[in-house]
Amino acid sequence: MHSTDHSQFLISDEQFFLQAVETELAASCQWIKELSVQSAEILIEALTESTLAGKKLRPLCLLAGYALGHDKTDEQGWKRLVKMGAALEFFQASALIHDDLIDHSLLRRGRPTTHIRGTQVASERKYPNPSDFGVGLAILAGDLALGTAYQLAAESFLDHPQQNAGNFAFHRMCTRVNIGQFLDLQAEALPLDEHFTSQIPEEVISYKTAGYSVIDPVKLGALLANLSPEKCDKIADALAPWGLAFQLRDDQLGAFALASQTGKTSGSDLLEGKRTVLLATALSLGSDEQKAKIQALFAQSKRSEQDIKLIQELLTQSGAKSELEKRIARLYSLGQEQLESLNLPSDQLSKLGDALINREK
Repeated sequence: MHSTDHSQFLISDEQFFLQAVETELAASCQWIKELSVQSAEILIEALTESTLAGKKLRPLCLLAGYALGHDKTDEQGWKRLVKMGAALEFFQASALIHDDLIDHSLLRRGRPTTHIRGTQVASERKYPNPSDFGVGLAILAGDLALGTAYQLAAESFLDHPQQNAGNFAFHRMCTRVNIGQFLDLQAEALPLDEHFTSQIPEEVISYKTAGYSVIDPVKLGALLANLSPEKCDKIADALAPWGLAFQLRDDQLGAFALASQTGKTSGSDLLEGKRTVLLATALSLGSDEQKAKIQALFAQSKRSEQDIKLIQELLTQSGAKSELEKRIARLYSLGQEQLESLNLPSDQLSKLGDALINREK
């Protein structure tokens, strides 16, 4: 429970914090709705829906980062945390909307993706070129979410001792994700020959997901707790193995998880032809016959449900699936050791790390 003394808020009260972030998200969407007009309702709906139902892992990482410096905060500190938590959610919404568009994804969190929903609305309204409308809606909704994220992040660090460092850290995060998105786009055009190694998808992970999923939210929380930028950089370095492990878990889920687990199409990474560490590992460990089958299946412009099942079998038979699990375990242990070496109160972060990496959705 949060403290009965309303001037103090316990950092360990995760549910109370997430409720506050949800309220901030709703308030921001309402403000944009009031600024808008009735005819732009579908745009506001797309923005609002993009922030619903997520796991809220990044706000939890933010809170755990703050806990590295303090176990409680005053009302002003709490408001800063809540605004940054909402900023991270809006930024993720922006990234996912645009990522789904680039990947031609059909589902996100069990619902039609923004561009698909836009196409459906345009068809219902008998607009010309419905798919173009859907693409435009996704671009604009993603941009709107990004602008809102920047505004909330700036408010979070306004007049804070670490204002410059905080604003730079947030902007650096956003910039690296966009670079990573391009690297991902480029990687998917590469042939699966001897030049495709795990180094390529790991570079994508370093830029696109490891930072903004785990490392940067923790760092931003630590900066809000007024830890020095130098200390925060050491924390970020210590968490690098967890950032990679987080995405490797996503690779595993993207290849093997059911739609009911992830809210995305089953085998979504395989359908989209994602160049992942799991795929690179299979090509490295597999027999010549297994590699040839994988290469042929990924060379197809589309893959059927039967193709997906065959790829899943090949990923397992090659030893890639089990090797990925072993590597995730090694990375988790390494991150834990590095975090402990900093001599910080990391119990809350360690608990969260287990949930981040050993998850099923």
